[in-house]
Amino acid sequence: MVDITKLRIGNYIYKYIYGCGFNPIGGVLVQISLEIFHDIIDRPFAYGYADVTEKWVLSNGFERFKHGEFELYKKNFFIIDDEFNVVTEGDNKKYIYVTDVTRMHEFQNAYLLFTGKELD
Repeated sequence: MVDITKLRIGNYIYKYIYGCGFNPIGGVLVQISLEIFHDIIDRPFAYGYADVTEKWVLSNGFERFKHGEFELYKKNFFIIDDEFNVVTEGDNKKYIYVTDVTRMHEFQNAYLLFTGKELD
């Protein structure tokens, strides 16, 4: 089940696929449209959050780089670590934790908030 107040049109989530029973037998990644948004309001149990993966991050134009012992990903000035936490560069070139973005919709929303741009 998803919380509609944390989502916006354009976010990615899973839509569960049901067989004959009440338990989902699979899911498909969908991008929220106005139609899907209304369906989520009516049937929030039919949707679930999608986890961020390294493959998804790299497919969205992020580049991997190393800073000391840390693996980081960067696109423009938006930086995340290998556990999908948003970080920012602080004093003495140390990275400071800002927030975690382990779900795709959180990642998309944080990127928009910090950069003013949608992910490609």
